[in-house]
Amino acid sequence: TLGELDARVNAVAAGLSELTRPGDNVALMSPNCPAFLEAFFAVQRLGLGAVPVNTALVGDGLVHVLTSSRARVAFVHRELLPVVAAVRSRLPDLAHVVAITEGEAEGAPSLEALRRDHRGARPPAAPPDPDAVALLMYTSGTTGSAKGVVYRYRDSNTKRLRLLSHLLYEPGEVLYTCLPLFHANALLLTTVMALDMGSTVGLGRRFSASRFWQEVSEAGGTSFNALGAMIPILLKQPPGPFDRKHRVRLVVSAACPADAWRPFEERFGVRLVEAYGAVDGGGFITINLGNAPVGSIGKPLGGKYRLVDETGAEALDGEPGELWIWSGKKRERAVEYYRDEKATGD
Repeated sequence: TLGELDARVNAVAAGLSELTRPGDNVALMSPNCPAFLEAFFAVQRLGLGAVPVNTALVGDGLVHVLTSSRARVAFVHRELLPVVAAVRSRLPDLAHVVAITEGEAEGAPSLEALRRDHRGARPPAAPPDPDAVALLMYTSGTTGSAKGVVYRYRDSNTKRLRLLSHLLYEPGEVLYTCLPLFHANALLLTTVMALDMGSTVGLGRRFSASRFWQEVSEAGGTSFNALGAMIPILLKQPPGPFDRKHRVRLVVSAACPADAWRPFEERFGVRLVEAYGAVDGGGFITINLGNAPVGSIGKPLGGKYRLVDETGAEALDGEPGELWIWSGKKRERAVEYYRDEKATGD
């Protein structure tokens, strides 16, 4: 329940406070499990910076994220401890590794030990510093090294998420996700939005095409988010008993192929809406609620934008273009990359 989560977060936060200092960043490297969320919200409760880490990272890629973020503490799932141990000598800022053991034999220290040893702890009395880093979400690094997109406590996008949640969802929803919690989709667009509404989160370990609808059904899911590739994959599965044996009414998709949109809705008895946003998009989002053509990302919910061609001129109807977004004149609304003034300025 929300109350049980709150108590666990207080306990983990109390233990974490003994390992950290104000202004520290804390890495989270774990597959989907409830303990990931305990660690994440414990970091937030202390007013520290959470750094979700892609669980596929190894070697130089992992070193880059942990050193560029200057993470002082890392919560690491027991399965990934050897990966971190292999590069530990290259991580001068990392002072503590806290294992997420999920009930296996506990090492020292472990999240489970922090929770047990500080049971009944009260939340911190002081609110977080509004200018402190709340969250670093690393980009995929398609044009260079991954960069940490900064969310500060004064503008963590939770207000925008609240507005979006009331646009899409109804009371009593169960938001299911099997997408990784180290990405914004599962962490923010599912978990934070569900908690904001007082709704239930159905947390899957990973995407399995053959078991997907059964898992959604067993979780009682009424909605889920889908990345575009998931929809054609699910359509290729043979008909099964759970194709319509579920409570899902709404699927929020990103990059659903136009020719799969209607077949997906008809086969599984759901309504699909399409949305587009980016971690480093400054809160800009577009959404197609059925008021734009099938396959379209719809119109922006607000803000100024342009679609331009290679010369910077307005793209013509039917021609490919690049989306330019105006974040506003206020510095606090600009996209910020952690410890990277050049990329932030560009």
